[in-house]
Amino acid sequence: MKTNCLPSNATFHESLPAGCVLLDIERRKLTNGDWRLCEIALIYSDGKQHHQEPITVNQLKSVLDKIEQAEMIVGHNIRRHDIPLLYKYAQRKQPPEVAAKICDTLELSCLFLIDKPQHKLNKLYRKQLKLNNPLEDAKESYAVYKNISEHDCDLPSIVRYWAWQLLPEGYPSNLIPELSDLEKTAWEKLQKYHPMLNIPALQNYLQGLPRHNIKNLGAVVFLNWLYQLNESEARRPNWLERNFPSFREAEKNAFPLPSNEDKLSHELKEFFGFDEFRTHQKEIIQILLEGETVPLGILPTGGGKSIIFQLPALILSKYYRGLSIIVSPLQALMADQVQNLKDKLEKQNLFEYAERVELLTGTQSLEEQRLVIEAVWNGQVDILYLSPERLRQPTIQRILKHRLPHLWVLDEAHTLSQWGYDFRPDFLRIAQNLQKFYKKRQQNNSIRWGFVTATATLKVIEDLENAVKQLGGLCDCSLKRLPVGEKSFRWRDVITTHIEIVERPDSDNDIPDSQRLKKTIDYLKKQQKEYIKKYSNLGVAIVYVPTRRMAEKYSEELNKADFKTTYFHSRINNKQQVIEDFKAGNIEVVVATNAFGMGIDREGMHTVIHVAPPVTPEAYLQEIGRLARNDGEQGSAYLFWHPDDFNWIFQQQGRSQISYKALKECWDVIRPLVRNKKENKVEAWISCLDLAKPLGLEEPEDLEILETQARVAIYYLEKQD
Repeated sequence: MKTNCLPSNATFHESLPAGCVLLDIERRKLTNGDWRLCEIALIYSDGKQHHQEPITVNQLKSVLDKIEQAEMIVGHNIRRHDIPLLYKYAQRKQPPEVAAKICDTLELSCLFLIDKPQHKLNKLYRKQLKLNNPLEDAKESYAVYKNISEHDCDLPSIVRYWAWQLLPEGYPSNLIPELSDLEKTAWEKLQKYHPMLNIPALQNYLQGLPRHNIKNLGAVVFLNWLYQLNESEARRPNWLERNFPSFREAEKNAFPLPSNEDKLSHELKEFFGFDEFRTHQKEIIQILLEGETVPLGILPTGGGKSIIFQLPALILSKYYRGLSIIVSPLQALMADQVQNLKDKLEKQNLFEYAERVELLTGTQSLEEQRLVIEAVWNGQVDILYLSPERLRQPTIQRILKHRLPHLWVLDEAHTLSQWGYDFRPDFLRIAQNLQKFYKKRQQNNSIRWGFVTATATLKVIEDLENAVKQLGGLCDCSLKRLPVGEKSFRWRDVITTHIEIVERPDSDNDIPDSQRLKKTIDYLKKQQKEYIKKYSNLGVAIVYVPTRRMAEKYSEELNKADFKTTYFHSRINNKQQVIEDFKAGNIEVVVATNAFGMGIDREGMHTVIHVAPPVTPEAYLQEIGRLARNDGEQGSAYLFWHPDDFNWIFQQQGRSQISYKALKECWDVIRPLVRNKKENKVEAWISCLDLAKPLGLEEPEDLEILETQARVAIYYLEKQD
């Protein structure tokens, strides 16, 4: 036990006014999950107290006696944290008069310095010491108070007036000059900043609040926020809105989100330049903004799916500076959508909104990722695209706990069902990961959820309904399929299909002499010739193949046949360049696995050829749906098949299944590592190679499928925990 209750030789405490005390405490987490008070710092004009664990009852009594005798108690987050905890540990009731003495610099920073990206203490000393120092923190808290009290941190007249009406008398330490009457033009001036501001509703809300209550701090800070909202560097006061619900309540009254047709059409015109919505877009957007149900928006490929979540995300950014997270399955798809959205916003001269849209992918450099993460943390980015795997990363979880998203969207939602069970198990973890961000039920009162896809089978819908149920208390809504009364799939008459039985080559080496390659070349030449006659350009085509090796082989042969061809699969490094070349018309044919084409909007797509059947009918419909995306276009889809193809598919599916026996043997490998983690309190690391034997994938050529199988096995073992 270390204690210092003697006057300090330093001069800092002598500068404090009589009756002022500075407070800061530290706690540490025990191995059983409990928290222990380990340090108390109290500074006052005639000395200081610095107690370190084990802290005695007498020391706690001395600290609380000093607090109760003080005229002003200064500290950072002491109203909700330090002071209540001290009374709890002392098993002593907090006198009502203590609350009136509190000068919480975290609250003051949110109110007076609302434009700061964050309001925590800087703690510059930690660069050397690495540990928290409550004496230094208490001093820095006082520096925040002095900065506000001595510098020009004046508040607008509306904020001052309502602060005197709503906050406790004298709060905070008489830093706000009294204003008993409000000039008539004050609200008119504010209306010019925000033409959509519902001033009568906001005034009625403020009038209905109980007077002189600290809970009203959120509403008062919101009034000051209105003067910052239009600034490009405006930052929502995240800590305050989480702890003072009146901030969001005032916000809802001030800015009821546009949901009627006229207002939504106005927003559509402003952000995208379109005069009207496409079929069913408005219906889905209205449901998503209302937040009373979880919409599953099913629109055909080329039907404008992106706008049904991009417009709500932009509206939330405009009125709330709210964060929207778009969970997307493919890096190339994310990059394409983000760039398209930025281009559309810049075309509307909305450059500041274009800067609010970003993506986070593994193809970015570490520096690029760091800048995006900082921009999300600081509030510069309001729309973020990422993969479901990112939601497991500690950095992302920390960011999204700090800045709780207003909107969650799963784009290409069918992939949760079609990919999650086989090789992307993190799709199935989405609901579980989201629960980590919202610990308290009241934190989710403004969350909106949505799913978007072009096709949804009954199995897909069932899986999405289960995902919504897994959200538990975070979502009281049920899944609603939209548009109402429409089929989950509608055939497009502009697509003509051709299905032929064609012998399957025995191996990839036989592809150059195969009938499938010959027919592929013949049909591409035929369709390209017809397209040139009609449109005077070459157009583009996609050839889908089952494997990466086949993609490379077919691309090689088509180049020999004088087609400008490239290949695309999950392992290439230049995915975005291929997409850009494809959209720009620099290539005529892309030979791809199913990793290509999802969400890519490209005119002139005249032919899709499947040289073998896809694994599922849904995949086939998705892939041929990329044809004829623009009005007036026609497309042709060719499918080659043979009974041997289905034997091959069944074999591949069998290899991808994990038996109960294999799962049990995987657990036998993992269990000792998990036990060691619990006993020694260290991280448990496992390589996919550790699971090669139980999964029966020990050959070098099995490495890729081993990586996938290992992820899936771990997911199912987690479910059994």
